[in-house]
Amino acid sequence: VITDTEGIVQIPRWIVAAGWESNNIDPCSGQWFGITCVNDQVTDIDLFSNLLTGAFPPEVTLLAADGERSTGAGALRRIDLFDNMLLTNNGDNSWWQFLGSNFGFLFFKDTGFSGPLGRLPPNIQEFDSSFSFISGGLTNANFEGLNSLVFADLDGNAYNSSIPSAFTNLQSLTFFYIVDGFISGDLNYMVGMPSLREHWIDTNPGLGGTLPNDLPTVRTLESFSITSCDFQGTIPASFGNWGFTMKQMWMYDNSLTGQIPSELGLLNTMRLLQLEGNAFVGSMPAEVCANTVFPKPLEVLGADCFDEGFSCDCCTCCSVVECPV
Repeated sequence: VITDTEGIVQIPRWIVAAGWESNNIDPCSGQWFGITCVNDQVTDIDLFSNLLTGAFPPEVTLLAADGERSTGAGALRRIDLFDNMLLTNNGDNSWWQFLGSNFGFLFFKDTGFSGPLGRLPPNIQEFDSSFSFISGGLTNANFEGLNSLVFADLDGNAYNSSIPSAFTNLQSLTFFYIVDGFISGDLNYMVGMPSLREHWIDTNPGLGGTLPNDLPTVRTLESFSITSCDFQGTIPASFGNWGFTMKQMWMYDNSLTGQIPSELGLLNTMRLLQLEGNAFVGSMPAEVCANTVFPKPLEVLGADCFDEGFSCDCCTCCSVVECPV
């Protein structure tokens, strides 16, 4: 904040600071904003959208339920710091691993947290580091064995790596997002993922290659988005094996070629299919067009209807510009 007098920078105050400016209040008294306790032990710290400033203290690990830093004062389960752009971590995430076995939820989307990702606590369930200033740390060592992890949003950071193979074996990972993350490599890490329902990995120009034929072995996948990457070759006919599972698929703005396989018509519960911004030939298969006719559910079908060498009479939109984002 710049004041009207002499351009002096003033650090804004927290929106709610009750309890935090005193040193003689029991955090479990109910007077300490954002703190939840169970049996006189701190379990949750919820300070989202509160104009926090300064560096978040790694000493929070003293509230771990167990482990080498536990003091018995806490059974910490959750830290939510979302939407505090002036809050930093001094580039240090090494303390995450000491948050204890009770800890399950860490959110710092839209903060000033930076540095490489650290090793997450063993029973983490939900993790959101999106649109902070993280750089690196997307490694097997940091994610291996996190079999309680259900939700991971890593969007909008600079990992400068491929997706490590540790993700393939995460037993509970259901929602996985890593849009605009400076990701390279291919999609082979997806093959065999046991619980994945939604995976969006758009806007990673270094990510590409051909689409794996055995991708539909991820039988739980309902929502799949790989837009604005560098995928090439044809869409495998095996994608029809998703049958009644797949609901929405975005593959626009890549370098896919060849004919669109008629087997995509087997996706009988598909509501959205966007393929525009590629280089397909031929025409949209009749089997796919049939799914746009009531009572079939395909409401959005996008392709390059007016490209030379390709036509689509049943598409609802005909270019990357025209189709909904």
